[in-house]
Amino acid sequence: YITKPVRVPDLQKAIDRWQARTRAAEQAPAGADGPKPAVTVSNLPPIDFERLGEITENDPEQLRSLVKLFREESALTFAKLVQAVDHGAMDEIRQCAHKLAGSSSTCGMDPLAGRLHELEQSALNRDAAGVATGFAHGKAEYERLEIELAKLAAGTWRKS
Repeated sequence: YITKPVRVPDLQKAIDRWQARTRAAEQAPAGADGPKPAVTVSNLPPIDFERLGEITENDPEQLRSLVKLFREESALTFAKLVQAVDHGAMDEIRQCAHKLAGSSSTCGMDPLAGRLHELEQSALNRDAAGVATGFAHGKAEYERLEIELAKLAAGTWRKS
């Protein structure tokens, strides 16, 4: 899934993800019910600071304000998402994933946004297994992002 505005690096990442999935599916034996894949997170940084800087005009006060707002709103939406997943409420899962993916993408938090778009699609397709996997991956990305946002909010974040 690619969000608008489409940027060439984002398009390349989506193509790479699709090709990796296609290769994995082709290599898996038919009917293989082996162990479930481990939950993974992206090897990309959780935040695209170039995009975040664009929307905050590189103003530290705007950045702090946006991070605070994002953390508050995303915590509420993520809590609703957890409840929806616990109850198997596909429409609510789709709505929460869509909302959180949109705000994440806007703020340059693409690894989370990508996982949430996958979760949204699984919920739309009523794919319970896809929802379970998508939620596990999305949760891992959310937790990774939250660590970085907490550092930003505290003023202790340092570029690695």
